[in-house]
Amino acid sequence: MIAATLRAYNSLNLRTVIDPRSSSDGVSIYFNSDCMKEKLYLQKSRPFPSWQTVSQKAARLACCAMLPASLLLSYGNVQGQAVRATGGTGANRSTWWLDFSSMGEIAAGATVDQSFTVNGVDITVLIDQISFEGSVETGHTLAEQRLIAYTPGGWQGDGFDNMYNIGGPNAANTLTPAISSKYTGDYPGTGLMSITRFRLRAYATLNGLPVDLAFLFANAEDDYSSTNGVTTEDEYEQASTNGSPWRISERKVDAEGTLAYKKLTFWDNNQSVRISAGATPGQYTNGGNVAIMATRKEATSAVNPLESNIVLVGAGRGAIALGIAISIDHGDAPSSYGDAENFYLATGQGGNPANTTIHDEYLSEGGSAPAGSIVIAPSAGILDPLTPRLGTNRTDPDPAGAFSVEADGDNAAGRAPNDEDALAAIPTLNAGSSTYSITVPYHSSTVTNYITGWVDFNRDGIFTASEFASATVPPNTDGDATLTWTGINPVEGKSYIRLRISEYSSGDPANDLPGTPSDDRCTMVLNYGETEDYTFSIQPPLPVTLTAFTAKAESGTAVLSWSTTAEANSAYFEIERSLNGKQWSAIGRVDATGESSVLKHYTFTDISPLGGENLYRLKMTDQDATYAYSGIRSIRFDKREAALYPNPVTNKFRLNADNLHAIRQVQLIDLTGREVLRQDRQVQNDFPSEIDLTAIPAGIYLVRITHTDDTVRVVRIVKR
Repeated sequence: MIAATLRAYNSLNLRTVIDPRSSSDGVSIYFNSDCMKEKLYLQKSRPFPSWQTVSQKAARLACCAMLPASLLLSYGNVQGQAVRATGGTGANRSTWWLDFSSMGEIAAGATVDQSFTVNGVDITVLIDQISFEGSVETGHTLAEQRLIAYTPGGWQGDGFDNMYNIGGPNAANTLTPAISSKYTGDYPGTGLMSITRFRLRAYATLNGLPVDLAFLFANAEDDYSSTNGVTTEDEYEQASTNGSPWRISERKVDAEGTLAYKKLTFWDNNQSVRISAGATPGQYTNGGNVAIMATRKEATSAVNPLESNIVLVGAGRGAIALGIAISIDHGDAPSSYGDAENFYLATGQGGNPANTTIHDEYLSEGGSAPAGSIVIAPSAGILDPLTPRLGTNRTDPDPAGAFSVEADGDNAAGRAPNDEDALAAIPTLNAGSSTYSITVPYHSSTVTNYITGWVDFNRDGIFTASEFASATVPPNTDGDATLTWTGINPVEGKSYIRLRISEYSSGDPANDLPGTPSDDRCTMVLNYGETEDYTFSIQPPLPVTLTAFTAKAESGTAVLSWSTTAEANSAYFEIERSLNGKQWSAIGRVDATGESSVLKHYTFTDISPLGGENLYRLKMTDQDATYAYSGIRSIRFDKREAALYPNPVTNKFRLNADNLHAIRQVQLIDLTGREVLRQDRQVQNDFPSEIDLTAIPAGIYLVRITHTDDTVRVVRIVKR
């Protein structure tokens, strides 16, 4: 099998490499084209991958080598039977609509495989249990009925092509995301309906792990009511789900005439929904009404697929559009660093049914909507998953990779606020430094997460394995992870940083393909998480050689100590403090030696550290006013010893009653350092237990409490 696999890939003019790290139990084979890399692991103790899996990987690489760069940039590497729309008013361009254009005619009992691959994510879509009921048009029988492809826009009442198309709406549209019965119902004669049933199952994997999926369906052909002279029935598209309850992702409401159909019927706790939406006959200026419904399922797999039972009922021809939604977050550094991608499933905002009982809702008022009926509110947009992520702002899906000189190409690609916010301030790095650290805030998911990072220290335009660092973070946490690089030799000038988080342990050295100059871990496709790229400048060498810098707590103070072994034209050290690593304040200054080639020791004591974590750094300034920063040191002072309450405060705050006799002075200081209020202890009396802030403007202040033994406590307080 291994030999056959190698021959298959070599026949496609792909470069094959057997990993020298392969074990006796299996072999890792790497296949390279000019624009992509693939890894296939063949293990003796497990069944070999199917030939379909092998050939799909090979075809993906071979096709990629022949595609123009513009197409790769716009859509990435997609192989299989799905496509994204290029035009229309629809907002969710991350949807992959199933492409039925080459499906042919499918008989009852057959199976349709609409599987496809998007940049390494294998998405399996199977349609089976196909059956036909009801009536067919005159001259045909149910035995002749078939499932066929449908291209919206061919009928003037269609509205889906106005939302999603390729080439334009109406007859110009070539997007074929829908299926229909071949023969209509017998509506010209009897008004009887044609009924089509089938089951859809979908699941996805990436790096061997299950992936969340969203499934969308819409009425792709105009719906209306039909009568046989006795009864009247609606045409409709209906689907169940074993995933989340149905919600409306998008809607199109144009036809507002008396007979404009726009009804949604929910039942089974909203696990089932029926669309009856179309246009008023004769009012086809811009197509009919459209509802796009969405459901999602987490961790899909072959044994846990997203499953939907679908029914189409049409007096004419009922048609349903089917799509799979999966979102991508891209890197945005210059192209030489490669495109990093994290796949995840975006969640929806809004569009939920009003209740879980059997009930009808309408796309808008008027038309077929009775007075006082429920009008469903459409989704207000696409939101990212809550986990995992870097920084505070949630991840938003990027429509495509956006290489950029300033590494900001996708910062505003989704919605505000900017999701690339992990590094509000990038720690200073100086040429000649041997170590470097970055603190990365994160939010982890329900499993162990992995944070990886690269810094282009030598500024050669690629991230290499020697520029890699990683950290493992526990599940269900909001915290800070520290990435540290040692043995580096930074080159002065503009450079780039890449940070990634995922549920997949991508830092494994086995993920770096042998024989490639860049570290393949920085571009491998990851499930879940986020990628953030940054640009920064590596500063000139330090004016001093700093050999030690420590910070420790002593009796409620912070004692900072540092040493130098060489100084040239140095002027002074300015000590800066921060609570968040973003806003820094100077709290002191120590003169430097100036010129020295021997070991020198310095110290500074912060007598008023703040509650919580105090961050310290040295601003090392030269005689010509050039400067550089040291690394950051941290000391935490217990917040539970707060000396006042309540906090936040509206009018007055109270001091702890058991130590009023030990307080000499209280000062209220704003964030600019200006004293706003001061109160001193009166002779022979305890300090007042209350401080009145009624006249003080709302804001954040520092309360500096000086005790009779000259010790000082500073507490941050919020005045409302």
